[in-house]
Amino acid sequence: MKENIRQLASSSPYDVDREIHQLPNIHRWINRPLFFKPGKGTSSSTKRQEDGSLPFHTPVDFDGDLFSGKIFMRVRNLTSSTDNDNDNDTYFQKRRRTKQIIIQGQFKERISCDNVWFGDTYEKPLNISSVANLAIPMIRRLIPGVQIDFVENPRVMVLLGGESRTISVDTPGNEPNVMGEMRENNTKSFGNFLSLKHRRKMLRNPKTASKYYFDPEYVYTFQLYDDVIDLCDYSFKMRLGKVKLLKMMNYQPFTFAARTSDDRSIFSFKIFHEDLVTTEKNHE
Repeated sequence: MKENIRQLASSSPYDVDREIHQLPNIHRWINRPLFFKPGKGTSSSTKRQEDGSLPFHTPVDFDGDLFSGKIFMRVRNLTSSTDNDNDNDTYFQKRRRTKQIIIQGQFKERISCDNVWFGDTYEKPLNISSVANLAIPMIRRLIPGVQIDFVENPRVMVLLGGESRTISVDTPGNEPNVMGEMRENNTKSFGNFLSLKHRRKMLRNPKTASKYYFDPEYVYTFQLYDDVIDLCDYSFKMRLGKVKLLKMMNYQPFTFAARTSDDRSIFSFKIFHEDLVTTEKNHE
């Protein structure tokens, strides 16, 4: 028997299902097909949109237990309620990227770079095929220290300092505009890196990353982007075509979160897709 996810969520043992159940009607979503909100342990003083969501394509202030700053997110093919959509279209011209995420702010305590993980965390086990599981050892060889767990503590996380495409380290007041062009700018207090490539190599591996620290004295601007995950299409791009992620992710939202090795939250955001609310699935 097919039942609507929204109806089933109210009786689910998972908080994420109840959270989906409590979302406003998708016809009210300002940034349809997406709904953007803070995750657990993160608050935002930015004015919410009429549907209660946070805006895309404009800086959003936030505060977490270990980091305070702003997030700026561009999403290809997404119409927003801000006046920045033309800038957004210009940004994606001649680029294959599907999204850009800028995190800017200050840590609240000194933290070693091997202790700041960024990626996706989930409440429910993921529906990953046995073939995909076979690829995990290869992924771990390519990305030393990557955290991958599809069942017990579902997550895919990497070291933020190593996976950031660019990092700018600045004294307060001298940080770059998050809506502008991002460039690598590391102070000597952060590390004597020979190049962007060298910084990524050193901070991607937990063993070498442990020698470097994020200092609350400075403002850090992290840029992340990719051309693989299509948020609006809720799909993963592969060489042979796109793979829909709804079932694979076990009907959960995307999360963009940073955590410490002992699982303290640094910041967390969730992006819900309308398919989570409207898609019917089989329950056997």
